[in-house]
Amino acid sequence: MAKDVYTNERTIEMAELDNNNPHKPGSTITVLGSGDFGRALSKRLSMAGYNVRIGSRSPERRQKNPSLLTHRVVSLKEALNHSDVIFIAIPRDAYDATMTPLRTQLKDKILIDVSNPTQASDQGSSNAEYLASLIPEARVVKGFNVVSAWSLESDVYGGSRVVYICGNDTVAKEKVLEIARSTQLNAMDLGSLKMASNIENKPLELFPSWRVAFAMVGVLYLIILLYFVLKRVVKKSKFTDFPLKRMSLINAFTVIGILDMVYLPGCIAALLQLAYGTKYRSFPRWLDLWMKSRKQLGLIALTMAAMHGCMSTLYWSPGYKSRLFQKSTIHIGNVSIDEYKKMFAQGEAFLTLGVLALTSLCILGVTSLPTVLNRMSWREWNFVQSGLGYFALVCSLLHFTIFVYEGLSEWKLEVYFYPTVLVVIIGYGVVILRLILFLPCLASRVKKIRSGWERGREIV
Repeated sequence: MAKDVYTNERTIEMAELDNNNPHKPGSTITVLGSGDFGRALSKRLSMAGYNVRIGSRSPERRQKNPSLLTHRVVSLKEALNHSDVIFIAIPRDAYDATMTPLRTQLKDKILIDVSNPTQASDQGSSNAEYLASLIPEARVVKGFNVVSAWSLESDVYGGSRVVYICGNDTVAKEKVLEIARSTQLNAMDLGSLKMASNIENKPLELFPSWRVAFAMVGVLYLIILLYFVLKRVVKKSKFTDFPLKRMSLINAFTVIGILDMVYLPGCIAALLQLAYGTKYRSFPRWLDLWMKSRKQLGLIALTMAAMHGCMSTLYWSPGYKSRLFQKSTIHIGNVSIDEYKKMFAQGEAFLTLGVLALTSLCILGVTSLPTVLNRMSWREWNFVQSGLGYFALVCSLLHFTIFVYEGLSEWKLEVYFYPTVLVVIIGYGVVILRLILFLPCLASRVKKIRSGWERGREIV
């Protein structure tokens, strides 16, 4: 009997806690701030089933805004009476004037700071830490600042879905994580409030993972561009076809060079592991950065290959590619007229290989999309990214080789040191090196090393 009484009392207690749970859909959440982000956040919370109260310094004027008609806009003081979870959607400059007078009402409440600084900085306190210093009685959590107002208002798949959360109060942080998940966002706990600076700097980052790739491609592109300007324009004084045809060729050779940069580091890494006899020894920093940039390099290669394909289509004609077409000459009196007919097999092979290379790169780009990647097994992804990637490289190399093979016998030694030819030679070197690493004696050793085997040490 006593056990039944205890069970009933415990059930009632849990039910009361559940009803008062501020992160449960159906409960009330307060948003201080009626700007663009505050309105978008209120809409997202309402869609998740929360009752939202918007606090504003001018509730009468804000209530006339059509985008706020579905929410109740009240004064700041009144808004704080409705919930223990408060989203602070106001800029840091307004913290002193807005939050300090409300310090008593904010005691023990969960304050979710969604603000961002105007510029990245590694010095000084973050906005969230500054808010916590103003109101030490409150439980401050940083979050939701990396999601744009557009992403919140649009469909859940229309923008970024990742939110980073940090805070010193574990219970408060867990409630904020639950709120984020209930709004169909992917919440990530980054630890204590000291991580707020890192979270606040994320929206201000400009392609941080692309910098190495952009630098490598930029140097390569500049070298090939200077070669074409000096060799094809200045020396020959021909500028008439440079803007389209020459830029198309620059893109073509840059694509081959980028593909070299994508697959060469993998071969170097395998050779180093064979030399080290273990996978636990770190690669040199330059190689590590290079390998981490391969995905970005591949996407840049796809972009430039697409540009090359479009440009080539625009100027493609026997006048530009006469060697690929059958030619006959008609004599009418003293006038000779050249007539072009079908393409030779060389021309058809040249075009086919180019199409195959571009198609392979398109497939590689599509498989980089998260929605596609999440549906692929590791083996499938590895086959596409490695096997199909090498196929694209080989097709690109043959695409060039078939076009020029008739004139190879006439090339001078200096031709092989032209940047355009060097990227092709390096490409063939990468393919040959990959084939060497496929030899059973080497492939089995690399596989053993990557499975944990170490030279001179037996696995117990």
